[in-house]
Amino acid sequence: MKHFSIKKNLLKAAAAAAANNDPRHYINGVFLDKETGEIKATDGHVLCIIKHEELKEIDEDIFIPNIVLGAVLKDRESDIANIEIRDDCIAVGALEFKKPDTSDFPKTQRIEEYAKDPVMIEDVINQNLAIDISLIKKLDKCQKSLGFKHPIFFPFYLSNKNKDGGICSILFKFKNCRFYIMPTRAPEGGL
Repeated sequence: MKHFSIKKNLLKAAAAAAANNDPRHYINGVFLDKETGEIKATDGHVLCIIKHEELKEIDEDIFIPNIVLGAVLKDRESDIANIEIRDDCIAVGALEFKKPDTSDFPKTQRIEEYAKDPVMIEDVINQNLAIDISLIKKLDKCQKSLGFKHPIFFPFYLSNKNKDGGICSILFKFKNCRFYIMPTRAPEGGL
């Protein structure tokens, strides 16, 4: 049995980025990476990375599914989340959730691939991009959870990740957080 405590605002910021409406609970949630000391919101790809050096002190990598995060964040009695990892379940207070099978979880391949800082590309600056408003709302929630009064919507840079050279994500950097948004190309001639 392992106990650990973490500030709720960090989990809330990561949870804002995670895919909430996807039924694949075994890959949707927050991954606590012991090796790098990072909180990674994921849906199989990393959507948000928050640096938190204290994670290097936990015993092992931990994946917390969205369903567990919801219970952790609903408890308003404390600003600290106390989570207990047992052999077969994750416990938050009196609630117990079956421990997800992380054998299929892409913690070594895809997460490492997407967690690296993307390469800056300059030939896309004048291209029109469409961004789903729900993703902007997620960015806003993430920033507010980390203490921003006024959100920052100016992207740090565009990253090139896919093989055909197209844009894969827009990176927003603020405080100890990197937040990735996947845009879609706007139609020719603008929106």
